[in-house]
Amino acid sequence: MATPTEGGAMGAVGALIMATARRRLSFAVLKQALDGTARLSVFVLFILIGSTVFSFTFNAADGHIWVEHLFDKLPGGQLGFLIFVNFLVFV
Repeated sequence: MATPTEGGAMGAVGALIMATARRRLSFAVLKQALDGTARLSVFVLFILIGSTVFSFTFNAADGHIWVEHLFDKLPGGQLGFLIFVNFLVFV
């Protein structure tokens, strides 16, 4: 029973132990793994920064009120709203 982060860490430790036991662990392999990890981490960080900036901009422009009024005008009341949102999700 572990979180995904702890499970990933244990998998990384296991991979290091197996590579060391098979004598395939070298500085070049370790550098390549660290480079790939750094690239992926920066990619995720930029996604988080972009989503935060979008959220702040959307709220500053009162976008949530605009979307609420847009959905308010749908025909069919609550059922019409549910059908429209499900259609958007599936499309």
